[in-house]
Amino acid sequence: MKNKNPIEKFQTFYFLCFFLHFPRHQTEKKEKNTNPFVGFTGGESDSRTGDDARASAVSEGKTAAGRDASTFPTNDWVGKPEKRRENIAEKMVGISIIFFILSILLSATAEASQCSAIGLPLVRKINELPQDNYGREGLSHITVAGSLMHGMKEVEVWLQTFSPGSHTPIHRHSCEEVFVVLKGSGTLYLASSSHEKHPGKPQEYPIVSNSTFHIPVNDVHQVWNTNENEDLQMLVIISRPPVKVFIYKDWHMPHTAAKLKFPYYWDDFQSTAFAFCCYPCEPFIH
Repeated sequence: MKNKNPIEKFQTFYFLCFFLHFPRHQTEKKEKNTNPFVGFTGGESDSRTGDDARASAVSEGKTAAGRDASTFPTNDWVGKPEKRRENIAEKMVGISIIFFILSILLSATAEASQCSAIGLPLVRKINELPQDNYGREGLSHITVAGSLMHGMKEVEVWLQTFSPGSHTPIHRHSCEEVFVVLKGSGTLYLASSSHEKHPGKPQEYPIVSNSTFHIPVNDVHQVWNTNENEDLQMLVIISRPPVKVFIYKDWHMPHTAAKLKFPYYWDDFQSTAFAFCCYPCEPFIH
């Protein structure tokens, strides 16, 4: 049997708290002693009714505790401690119910975050995966393995193709990024002073088929397909998805003025599609 995750343990705990506490609370209500004079006769229970016991106390002039009979507590006064305990018990039951419902909702959310990966086959053909340009002319983007669509936690993999003359925006992100050039050629522009107030003039690095390069965390960069005759196709791997991208208008734009785009274009689209496809995918488990 597989180990329960923290949410399942949380749910089980409050489930038991509720169902163990509720019957006890009901039993205490049924067995509650209604005689307000019990315990005022030296610790022994008085079998007389409340009125008889009170009349006896009045005739004697005082109670067993030595107090004047005129100040002897009434039924309402004696019942208040029991009522307070009863109210506390009812509140505890209410709190248990609330936490139990919350645990169910948390469990459903956790299952939903993994749902998209459940119905996917282990081996998939890349040419059958959905692709789009997401409003960027000259781009073909395929999320091979993503955080939103496939439940990836540590890395995300893209397959991107740039037509001649197309490029990425000038941008940076707080994750590691590795490129593998599958075909074509182009140019990588990497800011040499990304840790100044603005990126500054970038350095140029030619990239060709069967080459690889990586982008340091938060270094401003841009990739161009400078080959006029051939597409540039690359496999891109990023860490800590989903990516948060800061976009620059030019290389002299201050870092503080860079515009945050989150979720990014394909993540925004996938999160919208994910909201509609998550739960229906569960029956396809096999």
